[in-house]
Amino acid sequence: MVPGAEEPSPNTLDDAIQCAIRALDQDDFELTPFIAALLEDVRAAGFERVVFGFMNENFTCMRGRLASGDAVDEILHRFQFSLDGVPGPLIRALLRKEDIFIDRARGDHRYDSSALVTAFDPGLFALFPIVIESKTAGCLYADIRQAHPGLDQLRPALARVRDIIASAIRKKAQPEPVCAAEP
Repeated sequence: MVPGAEEPSPNTLDDAIQCAIRALDQDDFELTPFIAALLEDVRAAGFERVVFGFMNENFTCMRGRLASGDAVDEILHRFQFSLDGVPGPLIRALLRKEDIFIDRARGDHRYDSSALVTAFDPGLFALFPIVIESKTAGCLYADIRQAHPGLDQLRPALARVRDIIASAIRKKAQPEPVCAAEP
């Protein structure tokens, strides 16, 4: 748990999700601050590091675009991995659009050889693909070094955060409506 933080609370994150849904309904919302606020909310719910990763235009590399946690620049620098070549289990799950929620402290070590796990050495981590137009366009990553009971309760809320981020990206990608000229 983050030093000085309260026990993880699905209710706290659920409240933040409701606020995000209302903000998404506003026509003038800004995408980057919107996503950054959601990352902060996930961190406040009990995670140490939270990253929004986005694919490059060729869908060959995932890179961190926004992050929340200590040493954000370092987190963003380290959060990048290639999708070329022979994919490991983490990349295969990401490309299959499968959510990953792994508690390594409970003996789940199937992703230990991945570059991401090697770079961050989390006790518990979540990686949720962000799918846009049937393609994995990015991901929501959250981790904590010392896993503890209670974080697994946040899995459904993380999925909702991921879905809200995908909705926000789709909304911003839509062309602005064109007003017809008066006859």
